[in-house]
Amino acid sequence: MSPLRFSRFAPLVAKLRSHPLLQKVGNNPLLRRLGSHPLLGQKRFWIATGIGLLVLTSLVVWTRRSLRRAEMLRVVNEQVGFRNPPLQAMFPRVVPDTPANRTLLEPGARLRLWSLHPRSGNPALLEVRLTSAGLRLFSGAGSQFMAIVGAGSREATQVLEIRGDDRNRQVRFRYRWTQLHPAAGIFGDAAPEIGREYEGEALLAYENERWRVLHWTTPLEEAIARFRELGSPMERRP
Repeated sequence: MSPLRFSRFAPLVAKLRSHPLLQKVGNNPLLRRLGSHPLLGQKRFWIATGIGLLVLTSLVVWTRRSLRRAEMLRVVNEQVGFRNPPLQAMFPRVVPDTPANRTLLEPGARLRLWSLHPRSGNPALLEVRLTSAGLRLFSGAGSQFMAIVGAGSREATQVLEIRGDDRNRQVRFRYRWTQLHPAAGIFGDAAPEIGREYEGEALLAYENERWRVLHWTTPLEEAIARFRELGSPMERRP
């Protein structure tokens, strides 16, 4: 480490000496006597003062950053849809019989919420039939099945990054599940686990003198989206 040199603090010392408060020393007898104190003429005093100001500035910046992150964490956790999200899994009764669709539906079959029944034809189709257990968690709406239970409860624990300005912000955060409904197991390897930490992102806007969450994305929403992508070719025909 290079030795600490006074020349590094020369600009700061010059600004401090020209400060209006120190200029008043010549007009006030008491301040004049203090200003002539031998300590003010020592380089070590000005070096210590400069270091103190740097530390104080760093503390102010750190405090503002911590308060801003705490505010964003609170706003995310105030969203009921984030804190207690619905399962929102929706998919057709009949889907194309593909390896990808079977992989997506087999966890629910292993949980005995539904059974899978191949249909011959071109293209080959796969029919989903709810079991008695599945009927308690899913409702049939026409040609679609839709979950009618919540996924569980989760809480944001840490803000990792904030991007944007005073009107719009994108927040990357860490969260964990505190409760889970067994039906969340339909997502297989993508199913959330209690206690494990995950990352998510939220888009916020400042409106009416408060922050509002416009949208958030987490692994749960991504797993739900994959279910929504299931579709029957019969329904896609014009």
